[in-house]
Amino acid sequence: MYIERFLPTMVRRITMLVPVMALASACSGKAEPAPTPYDITAAAPMIDAYIDQRDDAPADATSTLSDWLKKKHFSASDVEGLLRAPRASYPPLTVNPGHEIGLESIDCYHVVYSSMYYLFVPETYDASKAWPLVFVGHGGNSSMTLDEAEAAAKNYIYTYRTSLHTDSFQPILVAPATTVGWSPVGDSLVESSISKVIREYNVDADKVYVVGQSMGGHLSWRSALKFSDRFAAYSPQSGGYTNYIDNHQIQNLYATHGYTTFGSMDIYDLTATNITLGNWLAANKYDWTIVEKTGGHDIYSDEQPKIAAFFEAHPRDLYRRTTYLYSSGSMVYDGNWGGQDQQIVANHPLRWNYRHWVEITPRPDTPDPLTFFAKNNGGNQLELHTSNVRHLTVLLHPNMVDMTKPVVITINGVEAYNAVPTVDIGQMLERVREFDDRGRIFHAAIGLDVATDEIVPDPVVQ
Repeated sequence: MYIERFLPTMVRRITMLVPVMALASACSGKAEPAPTPYDITAAAPMIDAYIDQRDDAPADATSTLSDWLKKKHFSASDVEGLLRAPRASYPPLTVNPGHEIGLESIDCYHVVYSSMYYLFVPETYDASKAWPLVFVGHGGNSSMTLDEAEAAAKNYIYTYRTSLHTDSFQPILVAPATTVGWSPVGDSLVESSISKVIREYNVDADKVYVVGQSMGGHLSWRSALKFSDRFAAYSPQSGGYTNYIDNHQIQNLYATHGYTTFGSMDIYDLTATNITLGNWLAANKYDWTIVEKTGGHDIYSDEQPKIAAFFEAHPRDLYRRTTYLYSSGSMVYDGNWGGQDQQIVANHPLRWNYRHWVEITPRPDTPDPLTFFAKNNGGNQLELHTSNVRHLTVLLHPNMVDMTKPVVITINGVEAYNAVPTVDIGQMLERVREFDDRGRIFHAAIGLDVATDEIVPDPVVQ
């Protein structure tokens, strides 16, 4: 029964992966050992189970799995293929796609908080291909009852399920209810809801988006500022604060894509706020569309198909040519939840010290902000400029560099690395597992100490 149930998925995996592996061997000029179809079928559920353990995995989980994969002749590219392919199996559908709105419970992963979320699955859903996912942040306030929050989330998902769908862009939608607002416990609610959905439906890891209005608009702005390499694009609607400019946080939108709407007569004084934000983004040529509508604090249904088209045109690119970060503090939720009385779950970090292909180790000896700008100049030449950084990790992928040749990394004008990078399947697996993000794939990680500082200029869109 088990084999019969999952045989179609197994066949798809073998069909998808064997040609890729054969091509890799052909390009190498010699017949490299390759995994057998049986090994490919066996590896898929093993990888699923490994990732599903998250931070509660045994200490030897990574070495056990990576050693087995190497023994069976899986290359880093083979493992990437397994990670990007559908899961070995998905549970039976609990909603009628296109016709029903599902309601399910959700327990946060990083903090002790539980709620419910509404789910919409497009009528054309087919688990054999990956689908975009849109996270919907409802409006309201941070002291709603669960009934009030559920009613708000339900109203929002009913609104977006039709207006945010086009013939070519048909996402799954998930809309949790929050009784504590979207900051900061809401960050865990966002990630935890996505984690649950991706285990039940085939989601494209590079096509996860955030949309929200009012309080949910604030969420969408903050998600772009703090988690710019987690989501593909953002749509804050009738939200935002001008202090994003005052405290320089807005510069973290450098590597993001967004589509913002607001009313010309917003009752919460957000008109002036969004005009100010829009002017700054336009002046600095950031990839944000800012649309002022005639109206108040509303969701503008005529803009949603345009937002859907914008989302469709902007999948995530972790291997982009340039990236930037301006931040301070530990950059991890490890006990400070903004005064909200929620218990942190030990060993379940939620951190944002990444920007695409650079990971920063925050400095404990200074409260001053840290800054970095990283650029891939091509030809295996990477250039970084940093301030208040003493250690960082550069992550590499074949889409960025030729992994068979020396990579040169300069930091603040000094050569910090010049060697052929060592491919490490173990670190690849661990990054995917920690972030529960099967698109966060890098073949090598180069840890580097930094002894100097530079004045890092504001990033300029080129």
